Order: sequence, then structure tokens, then C-alpha cells
Amino acid sequence: MSRPITVIPKITKEEFDILQPRCGCPCNEFFEWKERYKKYGVPKCKVGHARVINNIVITEEEFKRTSPHYCNCLDKEIIEWQYWFKYRGIPKYKKGHIIKIMNITRKDEFAEKISKAKRGNNHHFFGKHLSKEHKDKISQSEKGRVPWNKGIPCTIERKKKLAEYCGPKANNWRGGSSTVPYCHKFNSRFKRLVRDRDNHTCQLCNKIEVNKKHAVHHIHYDKENCEPDVIVLCNSCNSKVNFNREYYENLFMNMLNNRKLLFWTRRISTK
Repeated sequence: MSRPITVIPKITKEEFDILQPRCGCPCNEFFEWKERYKKYGVPKCKVGHARVINNIVITEEEFKRTSPHYCNCLDKEIIEWQYWFKYRGIPKYKKGHIIKIMNITRKDEFAEKISKAKRGNNHHFFGKHLSKEHKDKISQSEKGRVPWNKGIPCTIERKKKLAEYCGPKANNWRGGSSTVPYCHKFNSRFKRLVRDRDNHTCQLCNKIEVNKKHAVHHIHYDKENCEPDVIVLCNSCNSKVNFNREYYENLFMNMLNNRKLLFWTRRISTK
């Protein structure tokens, strides 16, 4: 970025107070003292006012005479007069409308760029872990904090809005698979045998079952068929593996293959 055109060269605080320089645009505002003026001098215009020198500014009368002025986004909405047009000129987009252009034309490009910048080794917290003291400090700071919506009932309008994103419109919609019944073989005895086989330990995070029983997860996400392999997961991991399913399916199959437990459910179903 080029340095602003300097009108008054290097200047001291005492000289600045005597001269009292003003902005070179029609706003004619006084400059406020900055330490950098000692090294670079006082610029021609204040920050953000430089565009005024390039004849971009417009008066209210000229604005009305040349109306209508349209936003450059796809909606082509009319730009209404704002007082600061006298100093900074007419913008290309209405406030917030430039995001519409970015979302339509460069959404995938931006998403991929951000993903690569924060993925794996590039992530600022990669390989780091919070210390026990830090975790305790966070825990203490959260104690006694009351949620902002505690005691506030959900309005009818809010319920209607949430209902619009249920069913097929939900982000993680799987064709209503949650209502599909399990296979008749998937009973208490079957789940007990699987938990005993895996030593009542989550096979993803190694959490040991204490009070609440761990879930028995269908590796191939087929509830109607108990013949494919199953594995024990804690409730947290069982929710986690609903995303990126292909990755976890391959991971769990390799785990069972290394333990020589592939098709284990078929062997016990014949007993």
C-alpha cells in the first residue's frame, strides 16, 4: 500500500499545535496529533477521505438530479442518499450487498482456501493441548453463569421458524432413517455380547463404561441388518461418527480386521 501524499513534512508536536492543519477534502476537519507525523509528516487528507480528491464526491442536489443510482449486486436495488456521500462518494454496493456477490461467485473458492489454511499442521492449535490448570480456570469461569435464554419461553413464531428446517429440509437429513426399526436380532443379549467383546470400552476414544452403557454402533449404518459388523462406542463418539461416514466405516473395518473380528456377528448369531 502506497503512503499518503505528505503536505507538511516531518513536524513536532509544538509545530503541529501552532499550524493546526486541516483535511484537504471538503470536510475541512482538523487533524488530530499522531506520533507518526514526527517521521512521515502530515498527509493531505484524513484516513478514508483521500477518494474525495478524485472527484468522486457528490452533493445531494447532484445525487437527486442523476438518480436513480443502482447497487452493483444482482438485486440492483436503488441506493438512497446518505450524508457521507458528500465526503466519500457513492459506493458501488449497498451496505452488506457485496457479500451476495462473494457468496454466489466465489463461495467455493473462499471455503476451500480457508479450509486449507486451517487444516492439519496449518491450524494454530495443531498438536497443542490445554493444561490442567487452564482447564480448571475455564471451568471456574463458567460456574454460576446463567444462560441468556434461561426462563425465556420459546415463542410461537420461533417454533414455526424452527419447524421449517425439520424433515427433508434439515442439513443432516438421511431419508427418515431414525424411524426405521432395528433388526429383530438386535436385542439386549446381542448388545451385551458385543460390549463384553470390546471390554466395555469405546473403540474410538478408549473411554471405559462406568454408569451409562456404551452404544453398539452399526459400522455400515444399516439398522435393518445385524449381520454386518458392529462396534462399541461411547455416546459422544456415536454422535460424532454420523458425519464423514465413509471415513469412519473404513476405520472401524480396519480395526476389526486387525483384531480378526470381521463377520464376528455372523458367528455368534448361529449359536
